[in-house]
Amino acid sequence: MKVAKNRFLVVTLFIILLSILLYAREFLKQNLFDHGINSYVSGISFQIIFNVLLITLALLLIRKFKLKNLAGLGNLKYSNWLLLIFPLYLVVFNVFNLEDISSYTAFEFVLFLIYTLSIGFSEELLLRGFLQSYLIKNTSKTKKNIFIAVFVSSLIFGLLHLLNFNKGIYGELGQIGFATFIGVMFGTILLRTKNMYAIALLHACIDFAAKYDQIGVPFDLNKVVEESSLINTIAILIIVLPCLIYGIVLMRKYQFQTSVSKLN
Repeated sequence: MKVAKNRFLVVTLFIILLSILLYAREFLKQNLFDHGINSYVSGISFQIIFNVLLITLALLLIRKFKLKNLAGLGNLKYSNWLLLIFPLYLVVFNVFNLEDISSYTAFEFVLFLIYTLSIGFSEELLLRGFLQSYLIKNTSKTKKNIFIAVFVSSLIFGLLHLLNFNKGIYGELGQIGFATFIGVMFGTILLRTKNMYAIALLHACIDFAAKYDQIGVPFDLNKVVEESSLINTIAILIIVLPCLIYGIVLMRKYQFQTSVSKLN
């Protein structure tokens, strides 16, 4: 009972802290924009700095709770790397959905590359590296509990997208589903490959392809975001549904009890 209470407290405090940080990020971004600091370089530099802070927080939490192995930070060996091929369909999809690409400088491209890497590492270290690993470590090592840990950490990441709530009800539901489905896939692949670096780089590649048409474009926080329709939301969920199925299939075929026990 005491372990369960402590687990709930840690997870709750983590969610509250992360929510506050994300709110602070949006508040600071708006203030910078209101003061005329809206160039591409200044905007993306701010995002990089903030993501580095999130990475630092994640690493501190992983160290505090002794999650290095479960988080995939203690292994540089090649293991089950073929599992990383399937998610690349999202990179291909994003490339084919790019809009007109603006001209940009080499410096802006380098910043963009660093930015996408910071997204991949910050989100994966926080949600998979810390939260998922913490839940797995502090529950009995059954396949059901491990699936719950993977799913809950992914769902929490999806729900955090509600902090902006600027895409309408259908758009927000689509974001939750998108993040949850992909999160289940990433979480399962992490358990199979035992390598955080590979997962973070894969995440960064997906974001690189999705945001490539934004290089060099000044930040405009006053831009009206078109609300997503029900049809668009269903289409998005269908596109990422294979990620959820892939994660579930990998989980069903894997002997988690033996593997996870070796990581503790």
